[in-house]
Amino acid sequence: MGYTYRTAGPWGPGLGTDLTPAQVDENFWQAVQDIAAKAPAGVGISNMIVSGNQLTVVLTDHTVLGPYTLPTAAFSFQGEWQPDHAYLANDIFTHGGSTYIVLQNHTSAATFDPNATDGLGHDLYGLLLQNPAAVIPAGGAAGMFLRKVTIADYVVAWQTAALTDLSDTNIVSPAADQYLIYLHGKWTNSPLVASLENLSDVHITSIVTGQVLTWGGSNWINQTPITTVAGLSDVFVSAPVVGQVLMWSGSPAHWVNGHPALATLSDVTLTTLYPNQPLIYNSTAAKWQNLNAADMLLQDLGSVTTTVTIDFSSYEFNRIQVMGPITLTFTWPSRSGQFVRRALEIVNTSSFAVTWPAGIKWAGGIAPTVSFSATDVYVFWSHDSGTTVYGNTVGQNYS
Repeated sequence: MGYTYRTAGPWGPGLGTDLTPAQVDENFWQAVQDIAAKAPAGVGISNMIVSGNQLTVVLTDHTVLGPYTLPTAAFSFQGEWQPDHAYLANDIFTHGGSTYIVLQNHTSAATFDPNATDGLGHDLYGLLLQNPAAVIPAGGAAGMFLRKVTIADYVVAWQTAALTDLSDTNIVSPAADQYLIYLHGKWTNSPLVASLENLSDVHITSIVTGQVLTWGGSNWINQTPITTVAGLSDVFVSAPVVGQVLMWSGSPAHWVNGHPALATLSDVTLTTLYPNQPLIYNSTAAKWQNLNAADMLLQDLGSVTTTVTIDFSSYEFNRIQVMGPITLTFTWPSRSGQFVRRALEIVNTSSFAVTWPAGIKWAGGIAPTVSFSATDVYVFWSHDSGTTVYGNTVGQNYS
């Protein structure tokens, strides 16, 4: 439909008279249609691309917006569940073979409850992975093995092993005095009775009570045993005295009696000796060696809570990792008249309080406060088997 004009012009011929209301309305309606047809289309979203935690938006005019970083949950893996531990939302831990996620910030109780709440009806834990149905049954004596006892899955029991359980053994109606022989790819019970005379490398003649079998060079033969060390052909004994041992001389090739020295032992290596040196086992060299210094073994008690006894009787160096408020007690060796020194490393995993044993005489007269979320080292002395104990702080707040 075209337009109707009153006058003539570049737009075309005119009517020369006023337009009727219907003609005016038709002109307006046609103009609206033409404007709508020629209006440019709006720009919208063509598609969105997500790669990892990055979002990119592509518009219909090929404009690219982004990438934008998407929010992601921060998970923290805490290992096995611990009592009296500060947990945060999205911490992940295991307990009883199952895996859980923490839903609310909280400090854990003394025992684990998978249905624990914050008291307002909000669960503290969510189950991620449940303990599988296949479990090893309790019990079972030393040497027993685990056997599948039915065709159903996961039905097992501890049982005692027998020869008939072996794949390469075929035992049929065993009787007294039978023995196993290897036959046709299987160990089979045989009715034959074995004796020394039937063995190809044994030559026995005129057996006498008390004789023994000895290697004769090509066969085992029976003979009366030698009753003294001096009767042996490779032993030379001269004026033996109490405490001597037989030693291989090497040259001449005989066993001789004598007193061995440390330096002759295969697992001892001695260098230049000095007064008061100790003999220490060097595990790296697998030798006993005389050394001027010795590194004593460390007793690491691991994670501890409540009351902890530090055994100063057996270990010079001790270490604990504090997982809750603790009270310490010390046991000392009975060594009156000796100056005994002991060291203790304390790793405080949080702000847990540590109560020292009563009666320790601290330098300056004030007992130290154990550092929070850090490592401290302390040293203690006693000259009267722990009746009087002196304490010093070596260093605090190692991190």
